[in-house]
Amino acid sequence: MAENERAKVPHFHELTGVRIASVQHLADSQDAQSRFEAIGLSWPLENCTFAGSDPCVAWRSPTEKLLLSCRGEALAVALAELSPGKHDTLVATDLSEALSVHQLSGPQIDEWMAHLVDALSIPSHPGMCKRGRMADVAVFLIRLDAEKLWLVSDSTIKPYIKNWLEFSFEGAFSNASMRKINSSVFAK
Repeated sequence: MAENERAKVPHFHELTGVRIASVQHLADSQDAQSRFEAIGLSWPLENCTFAGSDPCVAWRSPTEKLLLSCRGEALAVALAELSPGKHDTLVATDLSEALSVHQLSGPQIDEWMAHLVDALSIPSHPGMCKRGRMADVAVFLIRLDAEKLWLVSDSTIKPYIKNWLEFSFEGAFSNASMRKINSSVFAK
């Protein structure tokens, strides 16, 4: 598809090579926050937000942060420093093989996502992240900017996620011109 056609509608693709770690910690995050900062990681200042860029540190719950990195070195340092048994109050686990990331880009991604998740589960502005249920499976949404978000899901269901994204695209953008663009979006 021509780049100018692609810019008119939202689209998605799976990001490969994203390394992901879960850091479980006690609800009182003072120790976790100081350990993160000691190894050069940012700390999300509010619930349902993320900090940093690579690695991105996303708030997943009061006792869990997800680290996402397109460069493996930063995440390797975090995994080594926060490995099981090193600290009493937190532990990092590599989830790179267990989770996958799809990037949704372009205009109207909120309208598209509203066909898949509860509207309250869609992060409304850049810097936010939220958990939700898409087609009755757990997903984690990270809003990178107004027209880009990451959808993190269990890697064992990648084909299911892809099928739902394609199917919902039809429902969200069903007029004739969108169908023509849609067929070229998913022709790959």
